Amino acid sequence: MFVIAVHFSIKPDHIDAFRQIVIRQAINSKTHEPGCLQFDVCEDPAKPGHFFLYELYTNPAAFDAHKQTPHFTEFSSSVEGMIESKEVCGLNRIEPAA
Repeated sequence: MFVIAVHFSIKPDHIDAFRQIVIRQAINSKTHEPGCLQFDVCEDPAKPGHFFLYELYTNPAAFDAHKQTPHFTEFSSSVEGMIESKEVCGLNRIEPAA
């Protein structure tokens, strides 16, 4: 399994719009991508504008396919001016022993 963890800091006047757009992105990813197993959108209640995404893919190729979808392209262009900072981390998920 391949995990993508993304931390976003969003400009204050764009928080509500970003929230709606990123939720739509999560729904589209889960609905239209068989390689996307999980797409959680989290928001820090103590830090307005701080969002964390946890995405789980079957493998790195599934994430590469995710970045080629029309909804990913639309998401990226829609939020471009809203972002103060963004940090992306790709990780291999380690399953606990049975």
